[in-house]
Amino acid sequence: METMMRDPEMQKMLYPYLPEPMRNPTSIEWMLSNPEVRKQMEDMFESQVRMGLDCFCIVMHEWIATFAKSILGP
Repeated sequence: METMMRDPEMQKMLYPYLPEPMRNPTSIEWMLSNPEVRKQMEDMFESQVRMGLDCFCIVMHEWIATFAKSILGP
């Protein structure tokens, strides 16, 4: 997961789901370096790998939206 999340092309795929201030490599790196956020991402990734990539994209979008609201507010 970490290698995938550090891939610039993968990051570009995530940007539309992130709030504007978080659409940059620094924010992705922060998410990976924060133990709580990283654990949530790893858990989500593991569960979605079992379901397939399409489900992963949907759940990732929902998780990022919830995470962004918790940081940036409504």
